[in-house]
Amino acid sequence: MKKPNTELLYQINEYGIKHHIPNVEIPEDIVQYYKEKYNIRTDVHKTCISCQIRQYEKYPDQKNFIIPCKFIPNGLPQGSKTMLNEIVKNTNVPIEQAKRFYYQLLIL
Repeated sequence: MKKPNTELLYQINEYGIKHHIPNVEIPEDIVQYYKEKYNIRTDVHKTCISCQIRQYEKYPDQKNFIIPCKFIPNGLPQGSKTMLNEIVKNTNVPIEQAKRFYYQLLIL
């Protein structure tokens, strides 16, 4: 399989510096290529998939993904809806803010 073009994972800022876009939509052919070649984890958030791809682009001879990382879960664990409703009820914050807070609790 030919290496796909991954330029869409990057952008050039106002200073001319190319940097990674962490939360970009990644085409399936790119994900498939890196899954087959490097066995990246795809059961995680798209930010983690993008980060793994960027790591292998930067260090293509790596045998394993060497950055210690817990990865961002692809979804909330079972029972999260109840917990989120409780957070919203007790703190009077919008559901989106409660989700961000809950995600932070999960990855710490």
